Amino acid sequence: MKTEEWIGCGISSHTPECLCDVIITQPLPPLEEVLRDGVYDLWMGKELCDLKGYCVPWSNDKILDYLTDLEKFYDAWHENIRMGLNAEQLVDVQPLVFNEGEPQFVHWRVIREAFQYCMTKFTDSPKAIIMQLCITPQELLDALCTGKSNGRWDYNDIDKLDELFMEQAIRYTVIADELNITVANVRGLKKYWEPRRVRGDNPAKSLMHNLATTTDMPPREVIDIVYKQYGVLYSRSTVTKTRSRAKDKQ
Repeated sequence: MKTEEWIGCGISSHTPECLCDVIITQPLPPLEEVLRDGVYDLWMGKELCDLKGYCVPWSNDKILDYLTDLEKFYDAWHENIRMGLNAEQLVDVQPLVFNEGEPQFVHWRVIREAFQYCMTKFTDSPKAIIMQLCITPQELLDALCTGKSNGRWDYNDIDKLDELFMEQAIRYTVIADELNITVANVRGLKKYWEPRRVRGDNPAKSLMHNLATTTDMPPREVIDIVYKQYGVLYSRSTVTKTRSRAKDKQ
C-alpha cells in the first residue's frame, strides 16, 4: 500500500517544520506597542497579582511564576466554561464543577459567563438556570456583584428579582430597597436580564397577567397556580396592581 509523503511546505527536500511557504502580509507591531503593561494588559493580570502578592521588584523567577500562574488560571477558566455552549436546551447544559485551589475570582467569572450564556440562549427562568448549573442563589449573587453585596439570597429573591426586571419599566430604587442591595448592584445586574426583556418571554408573567385580568380568582389562587406551573412566586400586590391597571385601561 502506497502512502503519501508529508512534504511540509511543498518542497520535498525541506523538512516538515519548514515555513518558507508562510507569507506574512501584515507583520505584527513591535511587542512593546501591543503589550505596554505586563499586568494590566494581560487577562486577569491585576487580579492575580492582588491574589498572589506579585509586585515590584520583579525578578526573572518571579516573572516566570507569574506567567505560569496566569496560564494555569486561564486554562482552568476556559475548561470550566466548556459546559455545553452548544446545548439546544437547558437540560443539556453541564453543571459547573470547580477545581480545588482555584481562586474565588475565577469561580465568579465562570459563573457569570455561564449564567449570561443561559439567560441569552434559553427562555427558562433564572431559578431553573441556577438549579441546572448546580450553584446556589447566594453564589450567583456573589459572582454577579463580585462579592460587593450585603444580601443573603434564596430562590424567592431570585424570583422576585426576575419579576421586577421583567416589568415594563425597571425601577432601580424599588428593586434595591426590596432586595436589600445597592442601586449600583441593580444596574450591574440589569445586563443579564436584557436578552430576556428583549424577547419578552416570561410565561409565568403571561399566565399571571392572563389570570389576573380575565378571571375573578382571588390573588392567592392566581399566585398558587403560577407557582405550581412555573415555580415563580408573585406577591399579592403584584396581582392586585396588574388587575387594577387593566381595569384603568378599559
